[in-house]
Amino acid sequence: MAPRLEWWHGIVVGVLAACLPGPALVLAVYMVPLALIYATDPLNEPYRVVCAAFFIIAAFASPAHTIWLKDADWDACLAAITNRHLLLLDWCAAGLAWIIMEISMMVWRLMRAQQYRLNRKALQKRAADLREEWGFAVPENDKASSA
Repeated sequence: MAPRLEWWHGIVVGVLAACLPGPALVLAVYMVPLALIYATDPLNEPYRVVCAAFFIIAAFASPAHTIWLKDADWDACLAAITNRHLLLLDWCAAGLAWIIMEISMMVWRLMRAQQYRLNRKALQKRAADLREEWGFAVPENDKASSA
């Protein structure tokens, strides 16, 4: 379910790098954490990458605005890449996104487990009520599982 790279993606990246080499380099550097999350995601689910992309793009807004104000000057692009604070913000955004994704998965799993437990109890109660109503004996495997 992961997004596939198509041939036209290469054309878009090539045109971007040819027309705006500085901003393309800054974008590539700031998207390294996203590529790392995409490569190391064990579940390979696209919503996790989209969640991380939101945080990383939000961290990229400040350097992008600075580059925009300086008309995509090469020096402004290099300053955005070499600024340790902005790079730290980018990696912290990726880390925050990863933590939020992991916590949301844990909460989802706990909720599903609780839902399964409640459904199982309701089904066992319904089966016991039907046995009692129809006068059937309790099977041996149900005696062991209910104890």
